[in-house]
Amino acid sequence: MANDSLEYANNKDRVFDISLYISKYYVPIIEKKWLVLAIFLVCLIISLVFMYLVKPEYIARASVLIEEPYATVPILYRYSPERIVPEVAQQGYLQNEVQKVKKGYFTQDVLQILPDSVKDELTSKAGLPSQLVGSLKKMFQVLLSNGIVWGDKSIKLQEAAKSESHDAKRLLMEMQERMRVDIDYGTSVIDISVRTFQQDPGIQLLKSYLDVWKDRNLAENKKQAKAVAVFAMNQRDKAYNDFKEAEKAVIEFRKKYQIPADQDISRDIELQLEMDRVTSDLGQAKDRYNMMDQMYLESRMKEAGIVGNVSQLGPPMSSFAPKRVAGKNIIVIGMLLGLFLGVGSVLAIDTIKGPIRHESDILGTVQVPIMGHIPRI
Repeated sequence: MANDSLEYANNKDRVFDISLYISKYYVPIIEKKWLVLAIFLVCLIISLVFMYLVKPEYIARASVLIEEPYATVPILYRYSPERIVPEVAQQGYLQNEVQKVKKGYFTQDVLQILPDSVKDELTSKAGLPSQLVGSLKKMFQVLLSNGIVWGDKSIKLQEAAKSESHDAKRLLMEMQERMRVDIDYGTSVIDISVRTFQQDPGIQLLKSYLDVWKDRNLAENKKQAKAVAVFAMNQRDKAYNDFKEAEKAVIEFRKKYQIPADQDISRDIELQLEMDRVTSDLGQAKDRYNMMDQMYLESRMKEAGIVGNVSQLGPPMSSFAPKRVAGKNIIVIGMLLGLFLGVGSVLAIDTIKGPIRHESDILGTVQVPIMGHIPRI
């Protein structure tokens, strides 16, 4: 009988026994279900409190079309009636424009033209972790300012918070954190979006970004066109001087050998070859001067009609309702955490106490064969 019981126990260890998992995990949870429920409700209440500490965010968006830089488009093609669709910019140029928008000097220019209402908006950090930390920090500062600490420490804390809110470096970092830029290389369209806690500051912030972007783009195009015009002018002046020198050489040559202006052929072969050489130099210098003069004229026309190649596609728009994804995430995290802590606490307590819930507990402890089972009443 004992051997049959041992053989039965050994056979049960080799196969999957669902009763083992029910006894080890399900039964303790059912027995202490009120503890699991209490921990779950506590975590849920805490997550609800945290949810109200997190502000919903509005998303402001705008799109811009990046064309080929105006200074590089030939004049004949630029004014051609066949040019209906604008020439899209190259991929490398698009990437440079996006990187420029994300640079610190660009953001600093935007910060200089922002109204105070938008700067006040930027004093609060966006994002779930930052909002939770910032809200708890403000609550702690309020408690300190209500007299929990002694002396004038609360006044110092208020002054420190005020100075911190107007820190330009923090505002710049917050602006870069809230901004997002996406590129569509096929259509040469760049989408830019910002996150704010209210609608109007988001639209104003995005409008400031676009204004600085267009101003800088126009200034860069003008600078490029100016550089080309200066180069063309210098080359034209140099070509003109070369042309005058070649013309002077021809005149001196004819005077030296007393060759009339209307005579092109000389009986002396060497003299004729020398005359052909100076005449050819004069022709080449004249052609180069005419070419550089045309280039200078074209560059001046470009400089006079230069425009930016960043076109705004409609005004900035903000979402009509705030995004409450952060609050929902907090509730989901609180529920999962409460369930995990509740079940984990019950199983940990049951493991520490080590009750006998299954016949495997007896076999693993005393190595005694099982003779029978007492039914649960």
